[in-house]
Amino acid sequence: MILALGILPILLVLRGEDDGGEGLRRLRWDAGIGTGSKGLADPAPWPRCDEVRESCDPPTPDGESPSEPGGPRTGIPEAEWGAGPGILEPEGLGWFVGASALGREVNGHLRVREHDVAGSTLNFRKDLGLDFAEGGQFTLGSRSPGYEASLDVEYLTGSGRHTLNRDVFYNGTTYAAGIPIHTLWEFLTVRGLVELQEVAWRPSFGEVAPVVGVEYPYYLTNVTSRAISHNSEDWTHNYPYPVLGAVGRFPLAEDLSVGGRLTVAYVPNVASVYTEGGRLYVSTRPSVAVDLPFDWRWTDRLLLTVDLQYRYWNGRDHSVEDGNVLRFSTPGLSLGVRYRW
Repeated sequence: MILALGILPILLVLRGEDDGGEGLRRLRWDAGIGTGSKGLADPAPWPRCDEVRESCDPPTPDGESPSEPGGPRTGIPEAEWGAGPGILEPEGLGWFVGASALGREVNGHLRVREHDVAGSTLNFRKDLGLDFAEGGQFTLGSRSPGYEASLDVEYLTGSGRHTLNRDVFYNGTTYAAGIPIHTLWEFLTVRGLVELQEVAWRPSFGEVAPVVGVEYPYYLTNVTSRAISHNSEDWTHNYPYPVLGAVGRFPLAEDLSVGGRLTVAYVPNVASVYTEGGRLYVSTRPSVAVDLPFDWRWTDRLLLTVDLQYRYWNGRDHSVEDGNVLRFSTPGLSLGVRYRW
């Protein structure tokens, strides 16, 4: 079931539509997961606006302002014009969906204590033989004037095999040097995000807006060995927390744009609803997610995207019985499509 959730990110679609009449095009923003970007369809040749918004209307062939009702160009009220040339606020409600495949390099370590047996710090690469994970992302959301809301599901899985070159302690058991071990890594991250367009900063070269939301991680690691078959036990972390960040969108060409998203969470040591040998306390210090997508408009509704990604996560669970630490750093790449309707 977890695999079914995993495929797939980020969707954003740009549509340039004729204003009708004078052949001048207006830009409509159609973005995905908050990391999308914007495209400029045949940007008009007028200069940048100055500090006075009333004097910033683009010129028209007969000199009339588009803010005047029934004007020959658009008849669009001035309040709907954005800060830069050809940039217009979105109109109405739009839905978007995105899917992508992704791969990540795995760095970090794991430590699992059981009662008085302190766990060894196990490096994913050197001790567990795990250096790469793959999976996908799926995104569904909507955008209207003032906000963009999206649900992003990201799934990664990886496995590694290694022969230990030292004695290690994991989950209360000693793994002697020379024992072959197998590691399974399954990470599901669900993010619900809202982009606050009403307070966005819109210079002539793009847009930057704040984003808020909730992140839910379900991170599972399992270390086993046929030599110690009774010690196959999963360790999971699954506690949600709020995130804050920012989204940016910047056009590079008529059909090419770049975006960016950064979200950060920091959760101090808090009591969870779980018990295992007493109350279980959890922390996330911190969680960082970075996306840098390059989007190419293939059609008015379909975008192809290449997303450079980075994730960092450092979390702890502890009680009288347990004391577990997971830290990972995963740079990677995703390739996908986005569709808007």
